[in-house]
Amino acid sequence: YAEYAWDIGAVRRVVQRAQPDVVVVCHWPSMQLAQKLDIPTVLDFHGPHLLEREFQDHSTRAANIQEKLNAIRKADFFICAGEKQRQYFLSWLLAAGIPVTDNMIPSIPISLSPELPDHEWAGGEPTFVYGGVFLPWQDPFNGLEVLVETMSDRERGQLRFFGGRHPGYADQIGNLERFDDLEKKLRRSSHVTLEGMVDHDRLIQEYRRADVALDVMGRNPERELAFTTRTVEYLWCGLPVIYQDYAELSHYIAEYEAGWVVDPEDRTAIRTAIEEALDSPAEIRRRGENAQRLVRERLTWDQTIEPLDQFCRSPWQRDPIDMPVFTSGAMPAPAVAAETETKGLRELFQEASFHYRRGGWRRLAYYTLRFLQKRLAPRQF
Repeated sequence: YAEYAWDIGAVRRVVQRAQPDVVVVCHWPSMQLAQKLDIPTVLDFHGPHLLEREFQDHSTRAANIQEKLNAIRKADFFICAGEKQRQYFLSWLLAAGIPVTDNMIPSIPISLSPELPDHEWAGGEPTFVYGGVFLPWQDPFNGLEVLVETMSDRERGQLRFFGGRHPGYADQIGNLERFDDLEKKLRRSSHVTLEGMVDHDRLIQEYRRADVALDVMGRNPERELAFTTRTVEYLWCGLPVIYQDYAELSHYIAEYEAGWVVDPEDRTAIRTAIEEALDSPAEIRRRGENAQRLVRERLTWDQTIEPLDQFCRSPWQRDPIDMPVFTSGAMPAPAVAAETETKGLRELFQEASFHYRRGGWRRLAYYTLRFLQKRLAPRQF
């Protein structure tokens, strides 16, 4: 059923055709169903998507909240990527009317295959890697700028940058000019190679042959809760990581000495970590070996998946929740499936005004087109 994989409106049709024992939905925006499925359903929160929407200026805050609550009410069991996230999402379950128990939302860290790649230590000039597209809730500027400055001052080291503008979110990044300026700085440096987008298999091979990963992001609420997939992938490939000091994964890296944990605002601390990597191949290798030891012991799916495995082996369903509809103040009625949602003229005018204030005619046209595409799409529910 790959042809339906990205069609949110076809979820119920795909489920009816496949007749699975359990449905696992990744992220609540994919759970926009008018009615609860009659099959045990797991909602994987993965990350704080609502906070991402804050940075994207996606719709209105009230509408996003109601869309999230509506999705939560359609699931039977929940998982998330870390203990910080678990505390955050517990409050959302309560707000949605879910009777919370100790095992209702277990933490399953981002995990990869227990078959780890063999890292190749080539020696010579250290190679740093950065992988990922530009996103509005991410601020990698300090780390990358300090890395380029340090390599230039020391006349040593190479950065291979994999990524760039996001193919789907480029127009929604409020600080896009700052990302453009960063890209220009990187391009001017003889120590930097901009690789652009590459396929995932090649990316893993490049990581296997590099020395250090740079993954330092400025602090904000979304980053505090994120259990970053790219970082686990670096570690899995045997790369020690220069990482921020405030996230849940920071404690894993510090405990195992699987990299360097730094304050993202402290440029001196970032430079010190980079210089140690430039000056000590033996230390790079020691921390890289620790990175894969961390993954083997804590972050492979055979070690972490048990709570979801137990639910899938003995699935169950909750009774549907009949929650009141909020109609006063700024809180609109819950947003059910996009295909069945009916908006009044006043709501449409308010949303149009919101998008125009945030981004002018270009943004208004973009969201108007999205709205029309949803309204004109074939109904699947």
